[in-house]
Amino acid sequence: GNAVQGFLAEGNTNLSTIEALSHQGVTFALCHHSLDKFQLSQEQLSTAVTIVPAGAYELIKKQTEGFIYIKP
Repeated sequence: GNAVQGFLAEGNTNLSTIEALSHQGVTFALCHHSLDKFQLSQEQLSTAVTIVPAGAYELIKKQTEGFIYIKP
């Protein structure tokens, strides 16, 4: 959803934090459908981002791998 805009490379005040966390092993996965919705391309995003085909599928996949999803 709207979170994809938080990973834009241009004008992003959080970019250094995102990249530092990435270097520490944090993975940022963004949904391809959300990029389409906001008409964004991978080139507009931080290089720390991985694009996944569908966010919901990625959550299910991670849960089957032992990750836990906590929704605020």
